[in-house]
Amino acid sequence: MDVTVAAVTTAVDCHSNHRSSPDVVGLFEHVEAVAPGSYGLLHIRDDEGPGHENQVRVLRLVRGTIT
Repeated sequence: MDVTVAAVTTAVDCHSNHRSSPDVVGLFEHVEAVAPGSYGLLHIRDDEGPGHENQVRVLRLVRGTIT
């Protein structure tokens, strides 16, 4: 039996004054597509979202599926 295990940790920290920041959700979706066994959390705070200025959105990646 040939088993390969790889552990990679990635941290992305973006602070932008406007919504033109990098597409971190797209990056998370790319990880979902190319690494099906991956786990992770993505916290997004958009202070320009009407009615949601003080909320944090959390995307969860579990076994390669974003929820």
